[in-house]
Amino acid sequence: MNLNFNLNVELFDFSRKSDLKIVSSFKKSKDKKKENNTSPTTSTSIDIKHLSAELRNPFSNVDTYKNFEGDYNKFLYYPLSKGSMGLMIGLGEKDKLTAEKLRQSIALIYKAISDKMYKVVEFDISSFNILSDVSKTAQILTETLYMTSYTFNKYQNIKVDKKDKKDKKDKKDIIFSVRNSKEITLVKEGIEKGKTIALGVNFARDLVNEVPNVMNSEYLAKVIVDDFKHLKTSSDNKVKIKAKLSAKVLSLKEIKKEKMNLLLAVNAGSVYEPRVLYLNYTPNKVTKNTKHIALVGKGLTFDSGGYSLKPSTSIVGMKFDMAGAATVYGAFRNSILLKSDHIISCFIGITDNLVSSKAYLPDAVIQGRSGKTVEIISTDAEGRLVLADVLNYSMDFRPKIVIDVATLTGACVRALGHVCGVMGNNKELIKKILNAAEAQDERAWELPIFEEYRDDIKSTIADLRNTGNSSNAGAQKEAAFLEHFIKEGVNWAHLDIAGVDSASHLNYCPKGSASGLMIRTLTEFLLHK
Repeated sequence: MNLNFNLNVELFDFSRKSDLKIVSSFKKSKDKKKENNTSPTTSTSIDIKHLSAELRNPFSNVDTYKNFEGDYNKFLYYPLSKGSMGLMIGLGEKDKLTAEKLRQSIALIYKAISDKMYKVVEFDISSFNILSDVSKTAQILTETLYMTSYTFNKYQNIKVDKKDKKDKKDKKDIIFSVRNSKEITLVKEGIEKGKTIALGVNFARDLVNEVPNVMNSEYLAKVIVDDFKHLKTSSDNKVKIKAKLSAKVLSLKEIKKEKMNLLLAVNAGSVYEPRVLYLNYTPNKVTKNTKHIALVGKGLTFDSGGYSLKPSTSIVGMKFDMAGAATVYGAFRNSILLKSDHIISCFIGITDNLVSSKAYLPDAVIQGRSGKTVEIISTDAEGRLVLADVLNYSMDFRPKIVIDVATLTGACVRALGHVCGVMGNNKELIKKILNAAEAQDERAWELPIFEEYRDDIKSTIADLRNTGNSSNAGAQKEAAFLEHFIKEGVNWAHLDIAGVDSASHLNYCPKGSASGLMIRTLTEFLLHK
């Protein structure tokens, strides 16, 4: 990830030399327009009374101000004193503005100024404080700036001569200006939380975007574990972690010992060994009421479909098939740095799914770790096989709640589009996840698991089939398959993120790249008491 700005908070000082001061305006409703008298210095179509006189008055001197009505995401540059410029962005009608609309606007602002020669850019925080909470506003702005600034370009313009140093662009200084000293602490808190969450999202994006000739199973396990160990000792981490952190990496030998034959079958065509990660965070204070939550992620570093080979139009982009693993680790990482009160375990099954003389075959019957046998109908339905063994493994640690995340089905994309499908065995848990998604303005929707879907994955020669008899309700049928590996009494939810692993429709998500969506939702869930 590339970070090309420094972020600080300062008291508002109009005399401070800033190349660009960014403010907001609102569109007046028709009723409010009628209440105002027209004057030569005041626009009747725009609400800028929240701005200080130093930022408001110069705007009225601009010839084109009468044509600017504060429409949503409309920009107007105007001159201020001492050679600096003002950038006014319209946010539409104030009562219709939401936190997500604000994210979209801030992302557009960043894109508009990122390549410009502005060295010092100042945001007037009070202009954007639609929530009447400067800390939350600062958090939203910070998250958006960090997520929008993300790029993955490590393989562009590589120098052949290692001694030839790459050119380094100077970083911008971005300032959040506040009206009184009491707000400084609150804004700093918002900045730190927003930065933590956004860096968790960006770290996960890096994992997903890495190319498959580099990101194999052994490498992915190493990168995650190295970062996990670094969290406790990093000098960059301003929050001292006093919780207990532990990590275990299951090698091929240990996976065989655990009889994770479904995972091993998927891995059979690979030249790289599989890995299973078990990471644990236990807070300092643990009581009998402390919840133990397990996150389980699908880590398919590349999915060719195996012998059920994907067509050429579908195989490109299959490096994204480990987005579930990246998502659970990103949320797990955030919950550690933000000091969740829950015990949280993170389980990740890692392999690729390739074709070779040793690869597993359609019609095979394989017994998984749980003892259940599975008839292989499609080797391209491999993610549920990996999750089955890892979910069963997670049961040994007795979590109260288990949430698995995977890019599992095209059926979910066809059903919901750019929405995360949520399924599970507990209505209260599903509702809490949906509420967390709504709080973070991320799209999620419950899909039902009806009894006929459970019947459709029953095999005539084994306990289960790895696909249903028909393509209808494919997302729910794979959830019905996973349900078999959850012990009775454990609340379980399954998140199918196939529709949101990339999200070019959002201004703060890079086009054609990993989105990191649902990390904010899971972080919200893990921090909720």
